[in-house]
Amino acid sequence: MSEKDVQGKNRRIRVIFEEDANGQKRILREIPLPFKIFSSGSDGFYGSDKIPLDNGERYQVSVIMTRIGSKPKGSK
Repeated sequence: MSEKDVQGKNRRIRVIFEEDANGQKRILREIPLPFKIFSSGSDGFYGSDKIPLDNGERYQVSVIMTRIGSKPKGSK
């Protein structure tokens, strides 16, 4: 792995899911996205969690950020 490929490991990324209902905003969940090397060879960030709403419903969310151009040459 080249120095360029390792740069993402030092970043801390998080996604914030926010609800806006009737002009009232509240944070539902903050999800950290740790650095990941995907099975395709690309790298980026990935995280998932379950988010409950006030009405009792729960939603599963996944977030993927793939660095454009990170897939090794010659990979399919």
